[in-house]
This record gives sequence, C-alpha cells and structure tokens, in this order.
Amino acid sequence: MAPEDMPTEGPPKRLLRWWHHVASLAVAVVILVWGPWEPWFRIVAAVTTVVLPLLWEQAALWDARRRRRSGDRR
Repeated sequence: MAPEDMPTEGPPKRLLRWWHHVASLAVAVVILVWGPWEPWFRIVAAVTTVVLPLLWEQAALWDARRRRRSGDRR
C-alpha cells in the first residue's frame, strides 16, 4: 500500500488550520491585554502573531496551486 493510500491519524488538515488561527488570535489578545511592553510594541506583536500564520497558509496554497499547474506531484 502506498503511503498516500494509508489512513491518517488525527483530525483533518482544515480543522488543524482552523484551530491554529484560533490559537494565534488568543495569543494576540494576551499580548494586547497583558503584554509588559510599550503599547505600540504590543500592537505590532499582536498583529504579527495573527498575520504571519495567515501569510504562511496563503503561501502554501499558492505553492500547491503552482505545483498542480506544473504537473509536479510532491
């Protein structure tokens, strides 16, 4: 049986992505409310905590689309 045909353990990938975004939002709220730094730095840290995972996921989607179009099967 090929590795891609093997059943996988755990929740589906979409659920993992959803929980990842909930966790990053929670961290952003903690940084904003209880961060010991200057207010401008708390805002930058909170926005970065939320935006970076979104950009990372979008880059993965773009890469998958590019691979499908080029015929690469990785």
